[in-house]
Amino acid sequence: MGDPGRLEEGGARGAPLSINPKPAKDQATAVPNPSTMQTAAKQGDQDLPVTIPEEKHLRETQELTADVMKYRVENGRTYHGFKEHLRYVLPNDESEKRRLDVQHYLTYLTLEGRLYLCPAGRDRPIRTCLDAGTGTGSWALEFAQEHPDTEVIGIDISPIQPEYVPPNVCFQIDDVEDDWNYDEPFDFIFCRMLTGAIADWTRFFKQSFANLEPGGWCEVQDIVAPIQCSDGTLDPDSPLATWSRDLLRATQLAGRGIDGAKLYKRQMEEAGFVNVKEEIFIWPQCPWADDDYYRMLGRWADVAITGGLESLSTALFTRHLGWKKAELDVYLTQVRKQMRDRGVHAYWTIYMVYGQKPE
Repeated sequence: MGDPGRLEEGGARGAPLSINPKPAKDQATAVPNPSTMQTAAKQGDQDLPVTIPEEKHLRETQELTADVMKYRVENGRTYHGFKEHLRYVLPNDESEKRRLDVQHYLTYLTLEGRLYLCPAGRDRPIRTCLDAGTGTGSWALEFAQEHPDTEVIGIDISPIQPEYVPPNVCFQIDDVEDDWNYDEPFDFIFCRMLTGAIADWTRFFKQSFANLEPGGWCEVQDIVAPIQCSDGTLDPDSPLATWSRDLLRATQLAGRGIDGAKLYKRQMEEAGFVNVKEEIFIWPQCPWADDDYYRMLGRWADVAITGGLESLSTALFTRHLGWKKAELDVYLTQVRKQMRDRGVHAYWTIYMVYGQKPE
């Protein structure tokens, strides 16, 4: 019997899911060199690396209208002003931007230096790429640096991307749930961590299929709730377990459940995609694992999830579960404490699904 605190190859010991093992070393590139990081965002006592494009390749993006820049303020956090009726549940302030950049780095580390899994770009160049729900634009900027001949478009409902971008990047304020009216199809469509933001994933995959070149690829990377534990160290009635179930329930009441990634493979196939693959990874909630790789992921998951607990919870619990902000703050203190308990071997499942439009 192995150590119950160690994640065996193939996932947590006794996990009910087929967990994808660590990426093969010969398939991965190095994680970012800290010397290339030009700025750092502070989160607690930790410096968090954030990539910024080099100035010599910068150009100014188009000015945004005043209504887009006019954010809503709710419980001390700011939220998107564009299409305010959508009531997207995550804020767009500086604290949330830091969390998104940490989340980007965490997924990058998960793939040991790769930005995506699918074979896009292997047999033919990627001329155009769409990053749907680009957030701070970190993925789009790094993809553009790796593919300088690719035109990269990043769309989001919040204008929180850098003011200056490389010449092959364009950020647009748009709603991914609207009808897509692009002039030309893409070679690659990428989407990450939009669970809880999109109500109709079947429609998303149909629109992606329609807006891809024949032979083009679509890839989606998402987290699934509730949190999991395979060795009994997480009491199902504990604050952490209860919080994760309540978080899922709140997103379901909002019409955007955060358990939908389990259906992505089937939905892509039904939309017409071929060569559809599903790979499942795990993020330990904190650095409880013995394995160096999983312990590293646990450290960054602690910063991204525990450090962003208020961002993830406030709108969902106050809008959809009827909580008062003051009582929620007290409750999250208990949740946060258990999240960092290394004796609790909890983890999140991460689904990465990709497929190809037939030639």
